[in-house]
Amino acid sequence: AVEEAACVGAPDPRRIAGQVVYAYIVRRPDRPPVTDDELSEWVGARLESYKVPTGYRWVDALPKTASGKLVRRALRDEGISRH
Repeated sequence: AVEEAACVGAPDPRRIAGQVVYAYIVRRPDRPPVTDDELSEWVGARLESYKVPTGYRWVDALPKTASGKLVRRALRDEGISRH
């Protein structure tokens, strides 16, 4: 159900020096959609608990450079502005 994804860290408002992980996900158009809970359960079965994203943002496309490299700064800036 996921075509591509990227995870970024954002400051955690509850901890002075901590971060939380957010995942930005592009859906596969040829698959049925999944919920955040289903995705979290799937990821949680494969990663350590501290690596599981705190939140998910469903986007149409991930920001990339002309050469196709992911622009994580754009995702971090968007994530920080949303909290």
